[in-house]
Amino acid sequence: MSPTLVVDQENSEEFNTSSFEGPEKLLELWFSAPIKTNLSAGEKANLGLKAVSRNDWDDMLAQAQCKVLSVVNSEEIDAYLLSESSMFVFAHKIILKTCGTTTLLASLPRLLEIASSVGFDRPLRIFYSRKNFLYPERQLAPHTSWEEEVRYLQLFFPSGCSYVVGPTNKNHWHLFSDLADDYSLLEDSLDPEDETLEVLMTDMSPERSLQFYAPSLDVVRSARGDDYVREKNNLSGGHILGSYVADESGVRDLCSTSDKKAVLDAFQFEPIGFSSNMIYKDRYATIHVTPQEHCSYASFETNVSQFQFGRSISETIEKTVKTFGANKFCLTLFQAKGASQEKHFSAKLKSFSSYKREEFIVYDFPGYDLIFASFTAV
Repeated sequence: MSPTLVVDQENSEEFNTSSFEGPEKLLELWFSAPIKTNLSAGEKANLGLKAVSRNDWDDMLAQAQCKVLSVVNSEEIDAYLLSESSMFVFAHKIILKTCGTTTLLASLPRLLEIASSVGFDRPLRIFYSRKNFLYPERQLAPHTSWEEEVRYLQLFFPSGCSYVVGPTNKNHWHLFSDLADDYSLLEDSLDPEDETLEVLMTDMSPERSLQFYAPSLDVVRSARGDDYVREKNNLSGGHILGSYVADESGVRDLCSTSDKKAVLDAFQFEPIGFSSNMIYKDRYATIHVTPQEHCSYASFETNVSQFQFGRSISETIEKTVKTFGANKFCLTLFQAKGASQEKHFSAKLKSFSSYKREEFIVYDFPGYDLIFASFTAV
């Protein structure tokens, strides 16, 4: 099945223009073993979460205080570009990522109810994580503090564990994780090459930040011609500008796979701010940018492997921070224990050009290793 794009014109022009909380809240729930793809035409399969209606997702997202801008669908993934970040729905797994003062965890009861409606009793694995907030005093319940978030999560997952990774007076990262007693049902089917990279960047260079201030459609027409705009007449203005900004800023190149078959859905907010989702088979990448000088932030997350990108993890990280001109960044890398990991990866993390490594921490989780590292430009 070829990926398809559905644009929600009604929700496509909203944006908060003042100081903005870029760092996202990220929730990931795994419900069961992956359901097979490449089904024969007449075969009826349990699509799991992918069978959930758009109305149900809209209802859930309303609890988190965000809306859908557009959706890219493929056989393996439904990728939702949101007014505040992104959501990725697989048959057995959901990833919800929201920024600003959204109340992501307030959507958890509805999310679990929706999962139950398609046959999932409870998650086999849960991750909730976020970087330290820029404006913690502006957050709404249940996000007014990490302690409050943990208390709320433990109402649903009482055996979950809380971690604060990195120095609390500098860039650091919070994680809540839980495993069901029968997690082994899922562990046997894990992809041995599974890896998820997050690069969380602050203090962007002014030159790079300006790329994510919305140009006018007249500027796009002048640069690319009327045909460029005309061929995208099924898109909203924000999506037309998003496609142009993705090209000009290097975002499209950053998200391109080695076979050039990835599909990108990008949106440029007016007057400022940028979001994009990319899907490739059962893989994704997502980028979100808050370019204001006093609160600049950009994030890049992907589970596309180094083999599919055609470059090493270290090269992807270097390309990412160069694209956004970050003066500070931290990263997290979850890798399956069976992955063909880059040799001497920890040593390579010392040698990014123009950056000093401040922290390097490794956690050993069931089935996965977690690496956290933070860097400052020198």
